[in-house]
This record gives sequence, structure tokens and C-alpha cells, in this order.
Amino acid sequence: MFKMQSIESVRWPVEVRIPRDGGKTTKATFFCKFRLMEQPDIDELVRDSANDAELLGQVILDWEAVLDEQDQPLPCTPDNIAALTRRVFVRTAMLSAFFRAQAGAGEKN
Repeated sequence: MFKMQSIESVRWPVEVRIPRDGGKTTKATFFCKFRLMEQPDIDELVRDSANDAELLGQVILDWEAVLDEQDQPLPCTPDNIAALTRRVFVRTAMLSAFFRAQAGAGEKN
């Protein structure tokens, strides 16, 4: 049975593959709290956003397990979202997580 309900946001894992020498990567995971949206609203956001970073700035409400270079928690602010999204491998992971959250496409067990 499926029960229709309104869900405003969801805490979702973001799996980042950090590039390393020799074509290797290191996996790191943090969590974003994303706005959940209806498809027409997503279509409008994608159409009206100048780029992926701007789109992510509109849908990330908070995060956890993101640290600065001194291993201190990095607050979720517009400036810090912009700083993270300048790294292509982070921005790509965040976008993927956002769309997976919208679709309810969790990890397989």
C-alpha cells in the first residue's frame, strides 16, 4: 500500500570520490539535507539556474560531516556551498545525490 504524504526535505548521503595519483580515488561520504520538490518545480529550477552550483545553492538546506582543512565542522552557508561546488568531483557527487533523493533511489542492500 502507498500512502500519499507531503515530505519537505530529506537527509541523503553524498558519496564523493576524491581523485588521487595513478587514476585512483578515495571515497568520502557526508550528508546533505535536500529540499524535496515536485517535478514541475525541478524543471523550472533546472531551466532558471545559471549553472549546477546555483541549482545546488537552492536545494541544499544543511549538511553534516563536512570538515574544513583544520578538521573543524564547516557550516552550511551559501559561501561554503559555493566553495564546495567549485570542485567538480564534489559538485558532481552532490548533484547525483540530489537527483537520487528526488527519485527515492537509495542504495541497494
